Amino acid sequence: ALEAAREAEAALEREREAERERRAEDPFLEGVDNILDRIAADPYLKDKGLVHCEDYRPFLLLVENGRGFHFEQIGVLMTAFHEYFRETFGALFQLPEIREPLVIIAWRDRSGYDSYCEHLEGRKPMRTRAAHYSLLSREIVVHGWESLRGNPYRPVIQNGIFTHEATHQFVHHYTTKLTGNPLVGSGVHWFQEGIAEYCGNLRITPKSRATGKSRYLFGQRTLQRAAEFRAALSAEPPVWFTLEELLSIRDKEELQRVARQKSPDRWMSLTSLFYAEAWAFVHFLESREDQGESWKRFLRLMRLELEGKSNVFEARKVLAVDDLPALEKEWLEWFRETF
Repeated sequence: ALEAAREAEAALEREREAERERRAEDPFLEGVDNILDRIAADPYLKDKGLVHCEDYRPFLLLVENGRGFHFEQIGVLMTAFHEYFRETFGALFQLPEIREPLVIIAWRDRSGYDSYCEHLEGRKPMRTRAAHYSLLSREIVVHGWESLRGNPYRPVIQNGIFTHEATHQFVHHYTTKLTGNPLVGSGVHWFQEGIAEYCGNLRITPKSRATGKSRYLFGQRTLQRAAEFRAALSAEPPVWFTLEELLSIRDKEELQRVARQKSPDRWMSLTSLFYAEAWAFVHFLESREDQGESWKRFLRLMRLELEGKSNVFEARKVLAVDDLPALEKEWLEWFRETF
């Protein structure tokens, strides 16, 4: 019996050693361990009940109270979106494999989300916010308050909020890798929000009879965003961002300032409209009938963004915006004909 116990202990120690070697050879697992250790040592986070949900590389998914909140919806969606982003842009820009965890923290309800945002940023977020990417902490933060029939996170999954924020996370991750600067900014707000809307808008297919599963289709043209822009153009008087304004706004703070100047009573809806216009402009550049030249220029701008070399002036130069009124007219005609 004593010999059997020794053999069992030796076998267990060999398993432990194999696991230590595996983790030492895998930077992703080492990164997960480091993040979990940091959370355990954080007085604010250590007692919040954040459960590590495994097998969703390259994401480290932490869900408050874990399995009770259908974390599989998030994990399956995000891993599918990672595959889409890599297939669309990975080879094009020679993007390296993501070998460290990208963190997602999903809170049970609005109060947990607000409290954590206040902990991170020193202020509560706008009441309309359901998720965001924190440039400071490099995390996607989301809450499950907008539940549907008791199924938390379903609306934010179906309307593309997760994947919008994941685009920001991917772009920032690769920009950090290519520049070595985790705090590098963009200065081209329409690009940042336009690419996030372009990639993040999704459609979920009906379940296949063969597999019993649905598929996520990304980079979709959604009627919701189009309706928002169309309504703004049709209003009396129309209140929207001209192409000059769209291309000139550098960041979120300037967007809010311009929106307040344009309409003090409707500035919040105008900031949402900016996202719709940026989305429409990116799709216009992709669809413009110029032998794909506009899309090639957009991709050159994206390369500059990833290299931390872009700003509003450089963006205009790359896009070859010489006759802005003519381009705006063409853009609006394309939009009205398409949507």
